[in-house]
Amino acid sequence: MTSSPRLPPRSPRLVLTAFSLIVACAPKGSTHRRVVTGSLPAEAATAPSPKSVTPHAWSSGARHQVVRDPSGSPSVVWRVDLGTPLVHDLVVRGSQLYTAGGGEVFCVRADGSTCWTADLEAVGGLAARGSGLAVPTERETLIDVAFDGAVQETLSTTGIIADSPVVLSGELVWVTSTGQVGSETGWTVAASDSAVGRPAANERHLFFGTETGDIIAVNRAQTQWRAVLPGPVVGGVVATNARVFAAYRGEKGRPGGVTALAADSGELLWRMPLSETPAAAPALGEYLVVADRSGEIFAFETETGDLAWTAEVAGSPVTAPTLGQFGLYIGNADGRLHRFDPDDGGEIWSIQLGATPSTAPILLPQTVVIGTTDGNLIAVGGK
Repeated sequence: MTSSPRLPPRSPRLVLTAFSLIVACAPKGSTHRRVVTGSLPAEAATAPSPKSVTPHAWSSGARHQVVRDPSGSPSVVWRVDLGTPLVHDLVVRGSQLYTAGGGEVFCVRADGSTCWTADLEAVGGLAARGSGLAVPTERETLIDVAFDGAVQETLSTTGIIADSPVVLSGELVWVTSTGQVGSETGWTVAASDSAVGRPAANERHLFFGTETGDIIAVNRAQTQWRAVLPGPVVGGVVATNARVFAAYRGEKGRPGGVTALAADSGELLWRMPLSETPAAAPALGEYLVVADRSGEIFAFETETGDLAWTAEVAGSPVTAPTLGQFGLYIGNADGRLHRFDPDDGGEIWSIQLGATPSTAPILLPQTVVIGTTDGNLIAVGGK
């Protein structure tokens, strides 16, 4: 086990809008980039050279998209009021966005216009695959919906799905709130008595967290391993073929932290404490990035757990981070969407949305989209 020193504590109604109050926050360190407060100088507006990045599959939970980020100063380019709080991860398929809330499933185009809405008694998050959307429902079913909104098939899940289904080796699988793993081909595993957050899958296993702080690995019809964390899992897990990452809550006066396990065995590879309880699940790109409720954002080396950089926001992050090609995006409790440099943690810009962000951001080319607690889907682009 490799361990790093403990961190020191800290002492559909479319409305085009010109509302784009840009709030500048001073960089934390000399290596951080300046924050945008107006138009970018010509040399700063030039797009960086593309990096050699291997994107992670959607089912990994990495929240990493190799998509062109917005350029220039941020502005709200559209917002659409869906009429219900949005709390589940957004799904992108081509130039369309999908989300669920208040029992309904929504399809929104990249320009903010609404494609369709369907009342399916949806609960939890959606999953997209070749045939369409997989929609968990409160009737303990999973509805297969075509991308045009047509219902194609309904499967029994023998329980309410805890978050969203994922794809494992081409097969749709899920975990119920009582810890039962199910699949579209009919195999099941009684793996636990609870499940929290979004599960993740690599090429061989499904991984999920529990209320008691377990990470469980399951493959076809059997539990492979179980690892115990110091506290309950926060937000879900992230998986690659080599490692599984998770954030966990602290207990008995201890802060929360983040950990890495071997994907094939559950062996502890490293563990690092945070300053406070994690705000949400981590994101995975070049570094593993996680925010805590005190406002600190941490980037860790994935192999060793060494701290690469830290950043800070005023207040408390309320969404999981999302990585683009050259940006790290996170929503804050004060209504701001922040963009950071994923290489060094320097804040590039922040923008006031007018409502509390409630979904992890997601990227379309040159646009970041995020859901809010007041039911708006908001797109931020450059100008």
